Amino acid sequence: MNDEERKEEVLNEFDTKRDVETLNKALLLLGGIASDDEAAHAFEDDLRRLVLLAISEGASDPAGLAGTMLRSSTIEFSRWCA
Repeated sequence: MNDEERKEEVLNEFDTKRDVETLNKALLLLGGIASDDEAAHAFEDDLRRLVLLAISEGASDPAGLAGTMLRSSTIEFSRWCA
């Protein structure tokens, strides 16, 4: 399975389960692809969007999801904004 397939699989799993355990799994993948700044930044953006959507739709542990997602900023890669 290539990185794109793994990212898609993890995003789909989080979108289904919407739990901290699955989010931690996604952050591990993010750390694993951090050497590719563009891919890591895009994945982080997609993941953040899904986390916010889960929280807005009544996720069972919104504080846990938010706190866990904030940890993504400790993973080092270049983040560019236009």
